[in-house]
Amino acid sequence: MADYERHDWLAKRVETAIDPGRQIIDPHHHLWDRSDSVYTVDELHADTGAGHNVTHTVFVECSAEYDMTASAALAPVGETHFVAGEAKHASTRAGSEIAAIVGHADLTLGTQVGEVLAAHKEAGNGLFRGVRHGTNWSRHAGVKNGHHGPVEHLLLDATFQQGVSTLAAMGFSFDAWLYFDQLPELAELARAVPECTIVLDHLGGPLGIGPHTTARYEMLAKWRAGLGDVASQPNVVLKVGGLGMEHYFGTGWASLAKPPSS
Repeated sequence: MADYERHDWLAKRVETAIDPGRQIIDPHHHLWDRSDSVYTVDELHADTGAGHNVTHTVFVECSAEYDMTASAALAPVGETHFVAGEAKHASTRAGSEIAAIVGHADLTLGTQVGEVLAAHKEAGNGLFRGVRHGTNWSRHAGVKNGHHGPVEHLLLDATFQQGVSTLAAMGFSFDAWLYFDQLPELAELARAVPECTIVLDHLGGPLGIGPHTTARYEMLAKWRAGLGDVASQPNVVLKVGGLGMEHYFGTGWASLAKPPSS
């Protein structure tokens, strides 16, 4: 669905905010400026200013505006630099404030990731808060692997865990993007690096695609058990979001004549 088609479709259902005065911090959004799609501060403000009192937001990496003149390790710093510029632009006008940046760094660098984190910190102009390194991997052909090219059991890899430990030592958090059957591995990571604050994205990655389209109850049982294991770790918090990602959750909402109600 093209951007203009999606906007027309979304406009078919408009709901009034239940509590428009309540302060909201949006903890997960993206920004990009691509040849086929643009979502920058203008679009962000149009969305966050549509009835709710969204005062602050958190940018989370999406592989945008990498510095292709830098090494592979340092290329993601370009995204942080881009978003810091967007945040400065946002601060000069009415609308929500981009208050934090979660960028990407290759945590398989282990302790050597410290150089990349230092560069992110400098580029972030005081906004850099942490890293997301997607580890979402599946053995099933009908489930695509994450955009960071993860391998099986990456969360249990000793060098990867050293990278997470280095994050914590420098005062940064780790955003985890994985699938439901990897939740026990995230719990193991949380136990191995208790000093790191881990933010679990997208409700822990329940899936409604591939083999999980028909084996829904088996998936839900494993997801529930995995969430219980992760929730027992005091250094993990959960972000409630991602429900609109039908290419993972398999909701089929985009094929409806109009968007579903909240």
